[in-house]
Amino acid sequence: MKIIPSILLAAVTLLSATIVSCSKDDDNAAFTVAGSYPGTYVSPTLGTREDASIITANDNGTYDISVTPVIPRGDSEYSRMVLRNVKLLETEEGYLFEAEEAGAKIVSYAASDTKHRNPNIIEFTAHLNGTLNKTGALSFTLHLNHANTVLWDFEFAGKK
Repeated sequence: MKIIPSILLAAVTLLSATIVSCSKDDDNAAFTVAGSYPGTYVSPTLGTREDASIITANDNGTYDISVTPVIPRGDSEYSRMVLRNVKLLETEEGYLFEAEEAGAKIVSYAASDTKHRNPNIIEFTAHLNGTLNKTGALSFTLHLNHANTVLWDFEFAGKK
């Protein structure tokens, strides 16, 4: 008879330790930069687009940021643009970043070219300035220019 109360006491102790350790793990979960940040791209002249910015970690401590800028759609399809090796500067609130990449590319396909799918590659110099809060809020501005002429400006706001 004395064994049953001992077993019950041990089970209750084990269960309460498990519940306490789970809640502690959730409270101390570290924020990871890499991931998908659904949000809205806004261009003052071209409108808005709902899509995600995707941040991928590189082995060298930098990040690649994949974006889908708002560009004149018409009948064409446009690919995502990847800005490579962006360095994030950590602050108390999160991260600051800026990057300039010459040769950033968007690939477009004319809708009427469904048979051959010949790509048209558009190259820009991309200027990126942004912040990433440790709550998962990502915001940045992106200026795309070609031959020193700003062609498109975008702002993005999203959250992981």
